[in-house]
Amino acid sequence: MQQHLRMLGAMLRAGAAHLTALGPTGARLAPPARHIRDATGRALVHRGMNTGNDAKGAADGMPAYPPAQIARERTLLGSSLVRLLVFWKHLEPEPGRYDRAYLDRVAALVDAYAVHGIGVILDLHQDLWVDNGPPAWAIHTDGLASVVPDAWELGYLTPGVNRAYDHFWRTNAEHPELMSHYEQAVSVLAERFRDHPGVFGYDLFNEPWPGSLPVHRFERDVLTPFYQRLIDRIRREDRDSWILVEPAALGANWGLPTRIGPFRDPRPGEPRIVYAPHFYSLPHDLRRHYRGPWKRVIDLSIRLWARTVVRDADRLGAPLLLGEYGLSFDDPGAGAFVARVQATLDDLGAGSVYWNATPADSWSPWAPDGAPGPGLDALARPYARAIPGVPVGMRAERTRRLFRLQYAAGSDPAPGASAEETVELWLPPRWYPHGVDVACSPAPEGWRWHWDAPTGSLTLHAPPVVGPRLIRVMPVPA
Repeated sequence: MQQHLRMLGAMLRAGAAHLTALGPTGARLAPPARHIRDATGRALVHRGMNTGNDAKGAADGMPAYPPAQIARERTLLGSSLVRLLVFWKHLEPEPGRYDRAYLDRVAALVDAYAVHGIGVILDLHQDLWVDNGPPAWAIHTDGLASVVPDAWELGYLTPGVNRAYDHFWRTNAEHPELMSHYEQAVSVLAERFRDHPGVFGYDLFNEPWPGSLPVHRFERDVLTPFYQRLIDRIRREDRDSWILVEPAALGANWGLPTRIGPFRDPRPGEPRIVYAPHFYSLPHDLRRHYRGPWKRVIDLSIRLWARTVVRDADRLGAPLLLGEYGLSFDDPGAGAFVARVQATLDDLGAGSVYWNATPADSWSPWAPDGAPGPGLDALARPYARAIPGVPVGMRAERTRRLFRLQYAAGSDPAPGASAEETVELWLPPRWYPHGVDVACSPAPEGWRWHWDAPTGSLTLHAPPVVGPRLIRVMPVPA
């Protein structure tokens, strides 16, 4: 216990030192060098939800999220991606036995999302190991206390939790079979979904915790080779889906640098590995609120996280996707905090999936009956889904209902390329009840746009032009 208290204290001191050294907040954040791109080379920015927290305690391992709610999410939030929780304990309830009925249930939900054009990340989810995720036969606490306290983060200091992680990571070499079973289970998952067009990719391990190992040593010597084995396993079955890698929990969540990677993607062509850290601000974890003097501290923590993860993504040669962030909307200032995180992501041209979609959860934008709740306005922001060039930045101004997109075309069109560049935006229909006014600068001859008000989709077509481009959207006055 004392060792882990010292570890946590060192992480807190490092976070505080980073915040102190961050300096002025006015400088523009630099976007990452790489982006998720489609077959035509357009940069893709995904926004969506984690679905869902209620699946953790469900007997069948599935969230209660019916097709009508998926349709509502697509229309009111513009989601293009979902991070769907899947669990090793349901996939492999007994050693070597895989539950095909569970995979069928997951596939049915993937199908339901695909109907609405929402891609699915299959997230291999666990929390604190003994709480949810692994099968009972893979949890070895050696009789040490492992009850997760109400202050959830303190679970990382629980002796039984750390012992269970040590057994899985082979730190004590007593259960070397556990990691091998996990790797095979991931291979079974990839085999099942390798040809499913609705699957965007695989998140290899939710918020890994090092147990008794120092964090940087764990990331370098244990987590990196573990991820590489999983990448190799997936690529034997699925050559095209994206693979998401996460750093160790807590430190990177607060904006400290990671030591994972780099990774080799054995697929032919460009690698498809995404750096997918989470963000939960340290002051919020310390039960502070986004108001008063703590608001500035939390703003600094957001910028610290943004600067650090961009550097980490560039070091890994990977696009950046924020895999989790959120806050209870019962928390004072929660809506403003979520909007601030979204604005930072706009600056970075980065995608995100919010935690979480479960109706009746105070973190969710949905009320218990699935109708819009108090968090919807904070999440329902315009964004560019597909950009034919290099994103420079996005800006959404709620008061004026103004949206700006800046991007730069990188080179002359290749022979045989499309004669047009196509930009896809999503705009909250509630922002534009009377329609949209669209401006493009420079405005090449023949450029045009189409606004589909019911879905919030705006598509712009223009002859390809090398250099900077600015698109502006304003509401039509009543």
